[in-house]
Amino acid sequence: TAAATNSCGEGVTWALADGTLTISGTGRMTNFTKDAPAPWADQADQITAVVVEAGVTTVGGSSFKGCTNLTTVTLADGVEYIETAAFNGCTALTEVNIPLSVGYIKTGAFKGCTALTSVTIRDNCRLDMNVFPDTVEVNYAEG
Repeated sequence: TAAATNSCGEGVTWALADGTLTISGTGRMTNFTKDAPAPWADQADQITAVVVEAGVTTVGGSSFKGCTNLTTVTLADGVEYIETAAFNGCTALTEVNIPLSVGYIKTGAFKGCTALTSVTIRDNCRLDMNVFPDTVEVNYAEG
């Protein structure tokens, strides 16, 4: 089973310790759904920080949806995509470091992240609809 191997993608693994969920390995994270939730979904309320390490190229869809105690997200340089609803409903999220390597953020990636006030993305980053709540100030850096 996926939980036994702590797999969350081909060549990508996860570990949860002291409230920090660390995603490591090489390649794309799995896109999760309501019917096939992330393997840590039953521990979502314990997660206060997410770290996606170098080598991981995507943040999977609905990966951290509903992690209501998540306050900080750190994405390593090299992450290219943030998939649909990745951080949907992370109501305590106040800080996200989006590296300049991210070129595409999909629909609703940060929907419902009501505590988030500002983010910085590269100037040519493609954004789908409703990526951030209206209250988020989006800043652009040269990519």
